Amino acid sequence: EGEVVVWGGVPSAPSCVLSASAAPLLRRAAGEGGAVALRHASLLPDGSPLLTLSTGSFAWRRDLAAWAALADGPFSGSTYASALVHPPLAGGGGGEGPAAEAARLASMPSDRQRLVTTAHIEHRVAAAAALGDGQEYARWLRLYAQCLAQPPADQARVEELCSELLGPLALAPADSGVGGDGGWDAQVAGLSKRELLRGSVLPALATNRQLQRLVAEFLEMVKGA
Repeated sequence: EGEVVVWGGVPSAPSCVLSASAAPLLRRAAGEGGAVALRHASLLPDGSPLLTLSTGSFAWRRDLAAWAALADGPFSGSTYASALVHPPLAGGGGGEGPAAEAARLASMPSDRQRLVTTAHIEHRVAAAAALGDGQEYARWLRLYAQCLAQPPADQARVEELCSELLGPLALAPADSGVGGDGGWDAQVAGLSKRELLRGSVLPALATNRQLQRLVAEFLEMVKGA
């Protein structure tokens, strides 16, 4: 029935540390007309389950109590979408070929493509964080900053991103490492958020003159943090 259970303390003191249902993933795939197969199951570094189905890969997000998709499927209009052509699933139809995909992207309005690309990069940033992959997280975060900096800059998202990476300027000792219940965490995927802000995000944002004042303000704050 799609029940996923993670056990800890094995073999001396076994206990259930997580119980979640993958039934929504299976129902969604079945509704799309394809047979579903479990190809691989493993645990992420934080102990959360990672499922690879014939329809894609999904990681359990403890903070959201939900499954997060780790594939590019919904973002085929993104500039950074994978160019690989996937084989058709059992019981499903064939995929879109490279020529048809290129023609479809060429016909997409630029503002629509930018929206899809931004959403896709946000998805990849979240996926890298869920997997604890620092290298991929840093790469996609830099691309996200570059995307937000493209004229006309999305200043609201820029401020939101910088504020999250900067965090509170006066941290209690308990907040300086891994975040507590609902607290700000100074690290993500094993990397310092403030170092990412200083070394990757702010330089990418500074390429847009419209954002240079905001960049200077955050640079001063992160230097004094």
